[in-house]
Amino acid sequence: MESAFIGLFGVLIGSVIVIAKEWWFDYRKNKKDKEYLCIKVSSMFDKFIHNSYDIVYDEGKDDSNGCRTQQVSLLMFDPELENVNWKSLPVDLMYEVLDFPNAVENANKKINGVIEYESFPPEYKEIFDERQYQYALLGVKAFEIVSKLRREANLPERIYEWDLIGNLRNKISEIEILKTDKDEE
Repeated sequence: MESAFIGLFGVLIGSVIVIAKEWWFDYRKNKKDKEYLCIKVSSMFDKFIHNSYDIVYDEGKDDSNGCRTQQVSLLMFDPELENVNWKSLPVDLMYEVLDFPNAVENANKKINGVIEYESFPPEYKEIFDERQYQYALLGVKAFEIVSKLRREANLPERIYEWDLIGNLRNKISEIEILKTDKDEE
């Protein structure tokens, strides 16, 4: 009887060791997958933030007809990478990252609506104001998402050479004040 109990105990201990080993290896693999995903997507968001800044501060240039034209094109954003485990992220953060292209597309649609219906040559002021406003919002939103990604993977925060995010936030406030003043007229 005692030997049966010892045998059963040995089987249980062996099973626990196997389960713990599998859990540990899965945990380590998921952690590495998450870190890799966060690094890849963070670099994509950093590039987007810098390109947004370029759009926000694109004042245009006069073409041969004397009309103001943009110097920086609108952006697209596609974070859908292969060979990454999206499920390694918390669901709310995964949603924010994968939904961001929709925010970019909606911003571009708003800008195109202003191009089509609200702005006139030669200055096209309304176009530039809407481009600056939409991309300042997108740049700040991208910064918030990339900050969450960095925290999730214990990566260091990005230190920008100048107050890039502060400048984007200031531009948002500036344009919102102009919009409020225009609405009151």
